[in-house]
Amino acid sequence: MTEKKWYTFYTRSRFEKKIYLELLKQNFEAYLPLQKVLRQWKDRKKMVEVPLFSSYIFVKVERHKISEILKINGVARYIQFNNQPAYLREEEIELIKSFLDSNSEIEVLDGALKEGTELLIKSGLFTGYKGKIVKQAGKNKIVVEIESMNKTLLVSLDANVNLE
Repeated sequence: MTEKKWYTFYTRSRFEKKIYLELLKQNFEAYLPLQKVLRQWKDRKKMVEVPLFSSYIFVKVERHKISEILKINGVARYIQFNNQPAYLREEEIELIKSFLDSNSEIEVLDGALKEGTELLIKSGLFTGYKGKIVKQAGKNKIVVEIESMNKTLLVSLDANVNLE
């Protein structure tokens, strides 16, 4: 039996939630990171849940079941890294969940950031995580790169967090 991994799939635009529900219906273990954002219309403002990674969904399956996922309406393709299906380690999925649970301000950036000082967080919710620090509008922010997705999470930190 092959090992289950968190494979990354690319979806049609705005199909993430529909695909997530269909995956659960078909008994797949899926993860769709959602964040609450304030959206404004002409007549009102409302908090809505939107995917953290637009057009991405994660499914924990054995590699030979990737073809079953691709048959689901709205799944465009699986993400590849070095001509292999891209997957996230369990720790990376847990890191994303921790960031979302912390209610930190999160911004997703495409690609990997080249500049910035590498650091290790020594206290707080993210103790032990490595990243890079960025100065933006006078606020310290930690950048955590998820290389297998070619994405970067930019998270606001409290001023009292110990860094090394």
